[in-house]
Amino acid sequence: MSEFNLHNIQSDDLIFRFLSKRASQGDLNNMRLWLSKSLSNQRHFDEICDLWVASKQICRKNEFDPQMAWQKSKPTKSSNKQSNPVIQTKITGFFIRWQWVAAIFIVFFITGTIVTYLIGKNITPYNVSAYTEHYVPYGSKSVVTLPDGTRVWINSGSRLRYSQNFNALDRQVTLEGEAYFDVYKNAQKPFFVKTSGITVKVIGTAFNVKAYPDEKTIETTVERGMVQVFNNVSIEKTNERVFLHPKQKATYIKVRIALNEVKNTNTSVSGIAKQKREVVKANSLVINNDVVTKYVTSWKDTRWIIESEQLIDLAVKIERRYNVKIDFYDSKVRNYVFSGILEDESLEQVLEVIKMSAPIQYSLKQKKITFYENKEFIIK
Repeated sequence: MSEFNLHNIQSDDLIFRFLSKRASQGDLNNMRLWLSKSLSNQRHFDEICDLWVASKQICRKNEFDPQMAWQKSKPTKSSNKQSNPVIQTKITGFFIRWQWVAAIFIVFFITGTIVTYLIGKNITPYNVSAYTEHYVPYGSKSVVTLPDGTRVWINSGSRLRYSQNFNALDRQVTLEGEAYFDVYKNAQKPFFVKTSGITVKVIGTAFNVKAYPDEKTIETTVERGMVQVFNNVSIEKTNERVFLHPKQKATYIKVRIALNEVKNTNTSVSGIAKQKREVVKANSLVINNDVVTKYVTSWKDTRWIIESEQLIDLAVKIERRYNVKIDFYDSKVRNYVFSGILEDESLEQVLEVIKMSAPIQYSLKQKKITFYENKEFIIK
């Protein structure tokens, strides 16, 4: 027997002892060392794991013994001692081919099983998880369709991430930034959006989530259907779970802020934030009713609707939308309020609208905008 084949048999026996839960601590150490040597070893380990799990799941009804089949499928040193080597070879070949067919059909279910098992045994020499990530830089927007048929509009400076096993066992995405979801309805598999502070659970609905890491709040606004919002910090507490219906918005407070910093009227504070109306504690949820959803979601459309927006807040959106940096030379201009509809306007056109609507002047140099007071406008 060649040295190559002997090496394969020894490594396969080590993997087999691991899968059959008979590996000693020395075996586990040897496996870590062997896996770290090359990518080919890692791929071989994946293949054996796939075959092992496939054979157990496909043949469970027939009380199939994977250990016995494994021994029969291995090449031996003394093949001349077998009573019928030709028949033995055919059986072995059939077994191996059948395992490959089984592995192909259930490959998407195997990965989670193997990863869970490896984590339980503290054997993580390499990353076996695979994710799909959509990152949208400043100055851009994107629309993606998830494997379950859900459509997602992703705003500038946002990141959407989900497992490549998405929709196989569950439907969960992680969001950093802002996105609008039109979720494909599936009552058997709820859809989850996880952010740094909250988790949103839905079955089939349309809603907007804004969870930029540099902002003090995380907002969930429902346009159609119903969603459930969980506070990640106290997810066990029922008073930190809220149901939202159309035209409702839940604002998660990351840090202690004044209540007037939370947009909209008709506000109720849930859970631990009820004791004071003036200040909202961190990790609280504030509910807004009668929200005009088009003001929240129009960022994804060609018609961008601005309604009673202070320039200090509007400037943040302009920075993301046009990939620029904005400074205020005169602080008083920050509080001017703007309303209107912008339809595919360029950055220069937006700045000109601001200039004509209020006593504000601006300078634009290499993607840096400075707003300052226009005293001549005031005189007029």
